[in-house]
Amino acid sequence: MGDWTRNTIKIPPIPAWQLVSWTLGVTAVIGGFWLLIRFQHVLLLLLTAVILSTAIQPGVAQLEKRGIARPIGVLAIFSTVGLLLSLLIWYSLPVLVEQGAAMRHSLVEGYQLLRESLQQLPNILVGRLLLVLPPTLPLVGGAADINSSSLVAADGAEQVRHLLLGLVQLAAVAMMTFFWTLEGTRLKHAAFLLVPLPKRDEVRQLVTAIETKVSAYLIGQGVLCLIIGALAFIAYLLIGLPHALLLAIFAGLLEAVPILGPFLGAIPAMIIGLSISPMTALWVLLVTGIIQQLENSLL
Repeated sequence: MGDWTRNTIKIPPIPAWQLVSWTLGVTAVIGGFWLLIRFQHVLLLLLTAVILSTAIQPGVAQLEKRGIARPIGVLAIFSTVGLLLSLLIWYSLPVLVEQGAAMRHSLVEGYQLLRESLQQLPNILVGRLLLVLPPTLPLVGGAADINSSSLVAADGAEQVRHLLLGLVQLAAVAMMTFFWTLEGTRLKHAAFLLVPLPKRDEVRQLVTAIETKVSAYLIGQGVLCLIIGALAFIAYLLIGLPHALLLAIFAGLLEAVPILGPFLGAIPAMIIGLSISPMTALWVLLVTGIIQQLENSLL
């Protein structure tokens, strides 16, 4: 008993200031996570603005070298991008709306044919897959049951609310992007003052290198999405696939998703191709593989 008492580990007393600092540190971490969850939408908008500002920084710098003031250069880039997007939406929106309405029915037909084809396969794994897959596509489920005018009005009001919310978020991102492009350098210089002097130049070079890499990556991804979307549009037209423009835009946008994006972007085209004939679906799969091979080899 005496030996056990002598070998007992004694915990040294913790100073009060150290206990208080640990408590404050844990509280700060918990509070930071709470703020991150609570204001995640605001932080997402701010992050989007910083990313967009980083992407347009090279263009603003080139205009500034030509003697154009920085605010005017930012406004010029915003105006050019806004004009191009407005023209694109103005000319393509009617076609996209028409193709989107027709594509819903094509997706339903293709999905039902796919389920029927899978049901004919005597495979256990395929049978389990069919148990997981929904009997109908979620995007059209229940659309035929909306007959009440009150439900239609409520749905229209909800769409208007989402549209207004999207416009407000777009305006907020544009203003934050404009502010960060103009004042980001000063804010970063103020933040660098918090870094110890021996490490300040190293941190400044690291941040500059990160901004350069991110800007080049974003511009490259944007160009790549445009090229893939254009190639997919041409290929779908040659195949005779309906709704080629909408499907090509979807494929181009998902090209930005790493690894799985190209395959996910081709799924709607394959389903619609299957609604026409199995050979059309095979053609979609073939041209998707060719486009990806061209991307890996040339782009």
